[in-house]
Amino acid sequence: MGSTLINNNSLILVFLFTLTVSTGFERLEAQDNYVFKSKKCVLSYSYLVKNDSTFMHGFLKEIKTNAPVYNMNISVDGHSIGTVPNLEGEFLLYLPQKRGTILFDKVRYDKFKMEYLIR
Repeated sequence: MGSTLINNNSLILVFLFTLTVSTGFERLEAQDNYVFKSKKCVLSYSYLVKNDSTFMHGFLKEIKTNAPVYNMNISVDGHSIGTVPNLEGEFLLYLPQKRGTILFDKVRYDKFKMEYLIR
C-alpha cells in the first residue's frame, strides 16, 4: 500500500508539472508572486491563466518548522470548487471569478480565509 501512495503522489506531481509547463499556462505578469500568512501557515502563490480560466498555484508551509502542509481543504467560498495540497504542500485551484474568498481548513490548524482580487 505504501508504494501505491508514493506512485499516486508522483502522478500528482507529474500532472502538476505537465499542467503548468506542457499545456501552456502563463503567469500573469503584473501579479507574479505573493505571500499570505496565517497564525500557523505561510502561503506563497501566484496566478496562472489558460485561455479565459484563472488558477491559483501555491505552496503551504508551517511557519515554525517550514514543513509542507498537506491534506488541508482549500475551497472557493460560495462554490463547490476545492483542492488539497500534495505531500510537498503544492496545490492548483481553479478560480471561477476575479474576486473572492478562499477558505483553508485542516485539523490541528486554525481555519483561515484569504481574499483575492485578480486585475
